[in-house]
Amino acid sequence: MAQAGGPAFQVVSVTPNKSGDTRGGCCPLESGGRLTATNVTLRELIQSAYQRHAFDVREIEGGPPWIDSERFDLVAQAAGEHAIDSDGLTRQTWLMLRTLLADRFKLRVHTESRNRPIYALMMAGGERQLGPRLRRSESDCAAVTAMYIKGQRPGKPACASASYPGRLVVTALTLPTVASILSRSVDRLVVDRSGLTGTFDLELEAVEIRPPGPFGPSLRPSDTKQSIFDGLPQQLGLKLEAMQGTVDVIVIESAEQPTPSNP
Repeated sequence: MAQAGGPAFQVVSVTPNKSGDTRGGCCPLESGGRLTATNVTLRELIQSAYQRHAFDVREIEGGPPWIDSERFDLVAQAAGEHAIDSDGLTRQTWLMLRTLLADRFKLRVHTESRNRPIYALMMAGGERQLGPRLRRSESDCAAVTAMYIKGQRPGKPACASASYPGRLVVTALTLPTVASILSRSVDRLVVDRSGLTGTFDLELEAVEIRPPGPFGPSLRPSDTKQSIFDGLPQQLGLKLEAMQGTVDVIVIESAEQPTPSNP
């Protein structure tokens, strides 16, 4: 999985961040092929580089202890604009970030399949009917991503998700992405087994849904008393089924702290 020799950024700067702050961000994209990361750990960089879809959370094992304690600032510049796939994702940039980690952090990883307790996100009925709050999306996510990279904002939220107390709103995301988002609200990883392809809009009300971090007053709270397990079948035509499942785990073989450098 290490990407040495793969597609690469032309210019890279990596410097230690000694601020002592634990807040950071990875990895916003900017116009002109620029990627930045501020005050991030190597684990956070690996999560971004090896994501399979938006909001993907990868299980990572191994590596030296400093992958969670040492923090870095990173600036990378590609030769041209970020390539945007039809679903709005920038997989080429993710590959370039893998190359960067292999080059500058001497990162070597591989994947191993592990058996884990999961919830499978499945169709709730044999007729495979979508629920009243789940519908196929018509949003152009490639165009939306291009706007965000240029610092613009679409007229209304698109190709994203928003969590409110008791309410989840999704626009134009795939079911594997929705499964990852639902994982935050239950006690085990959610894996998409619905068989549905394409992107979807949905709105789900459930008591387990809570916005991450400190948020101000929400404009769209819900006073629902319904659990996520009861709400999914009625609202979306989906269900969570507890089972043992195979999960691909990223295993770190080796990693080194980079020598500080500038472009």
